[in-house]
Parts: sequence; structure tokens; C-alpha cells
Amino acid sequence: MRESPETIAFRTKTIRVFFKWLASFEEPLRELGIRNMQDVNVGDEEISANIREVLQNIRTLRLSIVTEHNDAAPEDDLDFPEPHNFFAQLPSMWLKPSASSLEHLTLSCDNYFGFYPNLELSEVHFPHLKSLAFGNYCFVRDSQLEWILSHAATLTDLSFYDCAILYDVCLAEEHLHWGPFQKSEMETRRGLDGQVQVEYYCSYNKRWHDYFDSFRTKLPYLRQFLIGSNDWRNGVPFEKEAEVKICLRENRYMACYDGYGPSPYIEYDYGRPEWERPAPECDDEDRDSLCLLFEKTGQGIVKIPFLSSYQGYISED
Repeated sequence: MRESPETIAFRTKTIRVFFKWLASFEEPLRELGIRNMQDVNVGDEEISANIREVLQNIRTLRLSIVTEHNDAAPEDDLDFPEPHNFFAQLPSMWLKPSASSLEHLTLSCDNYFGFYPNLELSEVHFPHLKSLAFGNYCFVRDSQLEWILSHAATLTDLSFYDCAILYDVCLAEEHLHWGPFQKSEMETRRGLDGQVQVEYYCSYNKRWHDYFDSFRTKLPYLRQFLIGSNDWRNGVPFEKEAEVKICLRENRYMACYDGYGPSPYIEYDYGRPEWERPAPECDDEDRDSLCLLFEKTGQGIVKIPFLSSYQGYISED
């Protein structure tokens, strides 16, 4: 909410000059990384044309996206339309132009994304994708897992930084159009007093051990798998993205309840109302499945600590 000299007009001019220059190269650009990319797509055909021209030969694309924050009321961050519009447009504007050539993709954001704001990746496929990395990405439906598995013929490297499975979600009716579910796929819930909540809810029953098992059995060429925590939110250079603390974070399972503060993303059970669901308890299953996955990839990782969001490592077993 603070005034910044890097306004939309400033960034638009910068993007215009930058991509015009990139498009002028005699030899096409092969690798592009953009850090602190604002969640606003510029509605300018000249800029869009140059972006498409640059991306059509890209082999490596890394996008680190930043969103607007309301410091006084952070729970309102996702009431801004910009992140929802940006992620809705991201596949067509930033991914499809590079689909035929892309070999590595990194997508990260300073806010959780994948569900709310929704990112629909199923409309794009990369026939040569070898390496894929997500930061702050949330899984809430099988189609997200299936999209990763659809690249089984080529995928060798897969990384998750501070990613989560959302075991329970809700959206206010006025925000349903920003989420991935139709109203008919969600439910209303009653409290002990019999009153129906105005939000629409949906639970997700897949757990990380289901994901790890799928990666182990359905990605035959996978040779490196990373999951854990990285300081990418503080500006870690892309070339250091593999420097991840291997661990199973306590907040690898979260709920997302629209309207909650200071964030709709909830990490812990602390006196929740009766219509909300408890977090999964499957540490042993997750660790055992992850060990089998590391065994399959041959990475030689035998100790997998659990990591508390606030207290550091809580187990070294």
C-alpha cells in the first residue's frame, strides 16, 4: 500500500524496451528468468507480440512473481483482482508460446497460488520438458498431479519449494469464479447450532505419500526429486534454486478459508469451528513413501527431518 516509484507505467515502459531488445537478437534467446515480476499483464499488442517472439525458442523459463500486499489487512491481499487475472492469463501469455521448445520451467510466487488464485495448467503441454520446479504452489485437485505425470516421457527433475496440499478449502460465493471448482462441486456446511455457513467448501483426500508413490511409479526417468524449504522468497538467485533443505514441512498440509486473517491459508489446528476439517496426520506414511522415492532416484538421502514453520527442525529421524 506504500507509494513506489516502480509504477505500472514505469514497468510497462521497461518491459516494452526490454522485450523489444530481446526480440532483436540475431540468435534467438534460449534462457530467460524474471525475478520480482509484477502480477499484471500489460494489455499492449506490441509488447505481447515481442514476448511471444522471444518465448517461442526458449528452453529455460523462470518466473518469480510478486503480488500487492495490504500491510494493514493482509487477509485482503487476495481480494485484489490482479493476481487472479494474472494467473488466469499466465498459460496463454507466458507458457503456450514456448510449449514446443521448453525444457525447464520454474514458477514461484510470494503468495500461495494454484488454487486461489487459480492456475490452470492443463491447457498447455511441453513435449520436451525435463525439469520442473514450483515455489509456494498448492495442490487441491487430481488434475494438477495428472498434469505433472503427463510429462512422464521426458521429466527427469522435479522440485517443490514450500509447496502444500490443501486438504480443505472454502470460498465465499462472490469469489467462486476465481477458484477451480463449480458451485455444484462444493458443499455448504452446518455448525452445531444448525446454521448453514455462507461459504462453499470442498475437501481433498490425496496426501503427499500418494503423490510420492505416483512420482515413483509413473515417472520412469525421474533422477532428482527435491522437496523442502528454500529462501527464494527473499530473492535467492535462480541458479541456486536447487540449494533446498530437504525436509517434510509441517505446513505441507494446509487449509484455505476465504476471509480468514491474517491469511486465508491456515497451517495449524487451533480451535477451529466445527464445520472445518482437521489437518491430516500421516507423517510416517509420507516419510516412508518419500524414502522409497529417493531410493528409486538414487539420490542417497536417508534422513528426512520434519520442519516446523516456527521452531525449525523438530525431528532428525
